Amino acid sequence: RIDTEPGGLPPLHIHGGRRLRGIDYAPPVASAQVKSALLLAGLYAHGDTVVREPHPTRDYTERMLAAFGWPITFAPGEARLSGGHGLRATDVDVPADFSSAAFFLVAASVVPGSELRIEAVGMNPRRTGLLQVLRAMGADIEALDPREQGGEPVADLCQAASPPPGTTECQLPRHPRRRRSRGDPEPCAQWLSTSPTVPRQTPK
Repeated sequence: RIDTEPGGLPPLHIHGGRRLRGIDYAPPVASAQVKSALLLAGLYAHGDTVVREPHPTRDYTERMLAAFGWPITFAPGEARLSGGHGLRATDVDVPADFSSAAFFLVAASVVPGSELRIEAVGMNPRRTGLLQVLRAMGADIEALDPREQGGEPVADLCQAASPPPGTTECQLPRHPRRRRSRGDPEPCAQWLSTSPTVPRQTPK
């Protein structure tokens, strides 16, 4: 049981000791944090816990639970698990953060003649939408040696020398799901679109 102040406001008073039961829940707003909280609670619940999202969100929790041996099925927009299983210890190599790599990728796209290699970068499709933007604008970025670490897709990002600066228009993705996949590096994409030295081309 969870009690709140009038109007559903904090502080929250959480009363433990009750047996949880699994639910099939469709949150009104897509949130990876809410989804993760429900799935983690579902580990200790009786029956199945299902989360159905209006739009796909990051799936780090689902991938990590699978890496630790918990039976879970998930696809973009939906995750399902049942309680009563156990986690097993495992070694996890944490991939390099794509949001941090994004600043170096953008810098290499702007400075002519740049060459860049960033190893073991997390390539979760819910985070790498900026790659689509950079490639659409003419950046030559390759994802080499694709592999999996701790349930996460990983690759080495190699960026060759940028082509000469251009001035043609680039249409950035406008679909809300693609905007979400750009995630934290979104300011990089916005700044890049205003740079007078950005190599840009109209995608065909």
